[in-house]
Amino acid sequence: MALPALAGDLCSSLIPAIVGNVSHPLGENIQAGILSGICFPILLVICTLSIKGL
Repeated sequence: MALPALAGDLCSSLIPAIVGNVSHPLGENIQAGILSGICFPILLVICTLSIKGL
């Protein structure tokens, strides 16, 4: 139960930072920032499933 809780905390704290750090250099393009914020949890799930398969 601790790992899903940790993953949730990680996503909820990193996603706003990722969105801001991506959108700012692109001329405050919030759509690009949100797209990068969506990709992060998807990659997290893929990595988790691949580790679980080992």
